[in-house]
Amino acid sequence: MLTCRAVESIMDLLACRPLMLKALSNSVFGYIVRSLFIHLDDSNMDLSKAVYSSLKKAAIAGGGAFDVEVDAAAEKSLQPDLVRSLLRSPVVDDTFAMYLKYPQTISSPSVGQLLLGDGDPSLYKKPIGFVEMTDEIEYKVSLNMMKVGEGVLTIGMNHEALLDTGSNYMYVPQLYINHLVNEITTQASTSAGRQVPINFDQSRKSWVFDCANFNYMPAIVFGFGPNGAVPLMFSP
Repeated sequence: MLTCRAVESIMDLLACRPLMLKALSNSVFGYIVRSLFIHLDDSNMDLSKAVYSSLKKAAIAGGGAFDVEVDAAAEKSLQPDLVRSLLRSPVVDDTFAMYLKYPQTISSPSVGQLLLGDGDPSLYKKPIGFVEMTDEIEYKVSLNMMKVGEGVLTIGMNHEALLDTGSNYMYVPQLYINHLVNEITTQASTSAGRQVPINFDQSRKSWVFDCANFNYMPAIVFGFGPNGAVPLMFSP
């Protein structure tokens, strides 16, 4: 694990109850509408921009169909804009993305949009890349490439990566952790013009560094999908 600071939640805008998932068949899973993004505090929530007029019918994400069950009495009171829009014009594509805007301050919540199907071309540089999920339940994708800043490109990794927007940590296999920490330390120290220590905190079971050195941290690029063809860069 590698962390600078702990944040309560990266998704403060999505205050919701846990999803209720049921198996519709061996390969199709559905979410009960009454448990999907139910508002607990909707004072700062606006998901209406997440759905586009080009979305017409069928499935959502990861090989599972988006199924709904509507309780007539609870329909108006429990369904936010996202669910009502999906019922009127369900999703035709099987791809989705989540856009998060970096918070202006540490105490500010992250904000963003759930992008279904076509997405919003103003939020990314074309062409946008898609990677196939390797699991029907969890958001896992194949990871085949990694590069730290201007360092050595590591290829042929052939690992599964779990994408968890609710986690503030990066979990790395023991096989790669020493290489990753050494690369980050070397490049951060070069950028700072002095030694930037990254130490293992036994109580946290994680590698930590002083937040004063945050801006010296190098970008890390992960290549997902076959041959790492879909890159994702994390930068300070």
